[in-house]
Amino acid sequence: MHILEKRNFLRKKDNDRKTDKDGRIYIVGRLKRMFVKNGYKVFPATIEHCILQNQNVDMAAVVAIEDKTNGYVTKAFIVLKQHNIDIETVKAGIMKSVAENLYEYELPDIYEFVKELPLTGMGKIDYKALESQVAG
Repeated sequence: MHILEKRNFLRKKDNDRKTDKDGRIYIVGRLKRMFVKNGYKVFPATIEHCILQNQNVDMAAVVAIEDKTNGYVTKAFIVLKQHNIDIETVKAGIMKSVAENLYEYELPDIYEFVKELPLTGMGKIDYKALESQVAG
């Protein structure tokens, strides 16, 4: 057994690694949520933070969808605190807020209101599940 394996040194969920036949470990990347849209770096957490400022929003998750023209387009999944609220009114408020507080390239292209978001076993938003959902 390799010394790094004994110590669990590189067993992080967000590291993408390969091991060769001799047991050598190669870090090939770090899974991240940042993506490039129209040549600009976009950080979904920034957009989510802005959406969450709306008093009617309980949860928000932003993912990138591949686009041949722009590289990526942005999709925001939003869970409301109450389900009897007019979605169009809330959407208009969110769109106004993000337009005032974010750069144009950060603005979500698609808004989808959902009853719940997929969660991991630890209770965090499962972004991989959302990305798989939009991919096909």
